[in-house]
Amino acid sequence: MLRRVSPQLELIGVDLARTLPEPPEGTSTQGGVPMESLPFEDDSFTAVTAQFAVEYGDVTRIAPEIARVSQDGALVGLITHRDDGPILAHNVQRREAIRWAIDEEKLIEVARKSLALRYFGLHGAAPGIARAPAEGARRFGPRSAAWEIAEAIRQTVEMGARSDPAVVAATLGQIETQARNELGRIDSLERACGTFADEQAVEGVFAESGLELIETRDLFEADGPPFAHFRLLRA
Repeated sequence: MLRRVSPQLELIGVDLARTLPEPPEGTSTQGGVPMESLPFEDDSFTAVTAQFAVEYGDVTRIAPEIARVSQDGALVGLITHRDDGPILAHNVQRREAIRWAIDEEKLIEVARKSLALRYFGLHGAAPGIARAPAEGARRFGPRSAAWEIAEAIRQTVEMGARSDPAVVAATLGQIETQARNELGRIDSLERACGTFADEQAVEGVFAESGLELIETRDLFEADGPPFAHFRLLRA
C-alpha cells in the first residue's frame, strides 16, 4: 500500500523470526533481528513503524535503537497491544480452555494410559475421553479450544484403536506440544500487554531516547472496543 502511494520508497522490514514469508514486491526483509540491536547505520530511515512488536522486547533498549537509526525529524508510528482489549481477553479465555483439557482433565495422560491397556487386549477410548468433547463444549462453548483438544484426543484414540500404538502415541505428543506452545504464546502476549500498562513510564523512556510524542490514540475495529494503542513520535 505504501508503495502505491509513493513508489519511490525503499521499504525494509525486520522480524525476530528467522524464517519469513516472501516479502511484497519492492520490499526487503531480514529475519532473526531483535529490535534491541538493529543491523542498520545511524540515521538510516526517514520513517519507522512497528506493529505489535516493541512490547515484546526491552523497551528501554528498543527506544534508543529506533532513535539511532532514525534521521532527524523522522516519524515513528507504533501500534501496541492493550492490557484491557479484546485480543488479550480472547486469548486468556482460550488459555483457560486449554488448561482445562491438558492440566485439569489431564486428557493426554488419560489417553496414554488407555493406550497402554491395548497390551492387555483392551481397545477403545476411556469413558472420560469419550465424554470430554461434550463437557468442553458445555463449559467453554462449541468449537472452543477445550472442545478442539478433547475432540482431537478422542478421535486419535478411537480411530487409532487398531493402529500401531507408537503412531497413536506420537499423535498425542503432537497435540500436547501444540497445546503447550499455544499456552506459551498466550503467556508471552499477556506479558507484552502489560509492558505498556504504565503509559507515563513508557513515554518517559521514549522522551529520554530523543523521541518526541506527537499523538496517541485508541484503535477500534467496527463497533467493538479499542483493541490497540497507536503512538506517533518524532525523532
